[in-house]
Amino acid sequence: MDSIREDKYYPGIQNICEGGVHLKESFGHAPNEGKLIIICHHNNTTTNDSVRKSAKEIATEPSFTTPAKDFLNGQETIATGGVYYYRANKDGDLTQFYAGKARNLFSRAGQKVRISDKDFVILIRKASGLMDENWQTQLEHLMYENLQTRKNVQVENKASVSESLCSVDEKEKIKIFFVAMIECLENLGAWD
Repeated sequence: MDSIREDKYYPGIQNICEGGVHLKESFGHAPNEGKLIIICHHNNTTTNDSVRKSAKEIATEPSFTTPAKDFLNGQETIATGGVYYYRANKDGDLTQFYAGKARNLFSRAGQKVRISDKDFVILIRKASGLMDENWQTQLEHLMYENLQTRKNVQVENKASVSESLCSVDEKEKIKIFFVAMIECLENLGAWD
């Protein structure tokens, strides 16, 4: 995947539209292609040249949740399982990240009040929309382990994240998906 131009996407600070940039990308290959969306917004610690918004103001913006609904095909009640990252504000030299899983990405990770105090949220699902519990659990584990290895990142998960009990063959498929996902996020500058 080609790198994204910095003027199109830069974590935390957006000046293209008031609600932030809602960037969609695909990664991997069939039958296990993945899709992700990064929901960026201004909060009380991130600004552009002319806008400073409070978390309360962010939470009432119509543009804030629309991309998350579109990401789930406009049907927020469908249990579209997936995984997600929260990126909170920097704490000194450390950037705070949380890795999680959800049976319904919109109701869990795309909820506007839940994410109004975050720099951005990355929602990740399979292109088919079908990601079972084994995939969610194993991906969350891999995401947590990967965050632990990153310099200048503080992991916000309260405890270690267990591996899935799925088969070795299934774990290998999930690992291929995960590697493609991380490559995509590296290209997008998500860790910067």
